Amino acid sequence: MEDIAQNQGDTYLLGSAKVFYKFMKDEPWGQRYNKKRRLKNLGQDYMITDWAEKTIKSFYEESGIFLKRRFLPPDFKLNGGFAIYGDKIAIGVFTDEVNVLVIKEPTLTQLFTYLFQLLWKDLEGKNIPAPIQ
Repeated sequence: MEDIAQNQGDTYLLGSAKVFYKFMKDEPWGQRYNKKRRLKNLGQDYMITDWAEKTIKSFYEESGIFLKRRFLPPDFKLNGGFAIYGDKIAIGVFTDEVNVLVIKEPTLTQLFTYLFQLLWKDLEGKNIPAPIQ
């Protein structure tokens, strides 16, 4: 998490904000990572896989955390996610505990980035949740 937060380049994230928050909210590393001062320094595209009420509300608020967000279809379920940053890919699985595999391989990172951008472009204007009052 610290490595991702320190990355000065673009970061691409796909995952469930709700599941991720469940695991990071009480952890010291999670509290450090979640500080807006760190996230504001990054250019981030974030594909969200959950449609939690809090996630939808934050989508319509000016938070300064994520620069760009898109929602995957509501039936897309994921217990974890991945981050592409620098020349690394972090793949996380959140079940009873957090398991993360970090792969440092420029060609694979470039491929994941390309696939992320294709999916990002395809989702433009789709799966926009209705505002919650």
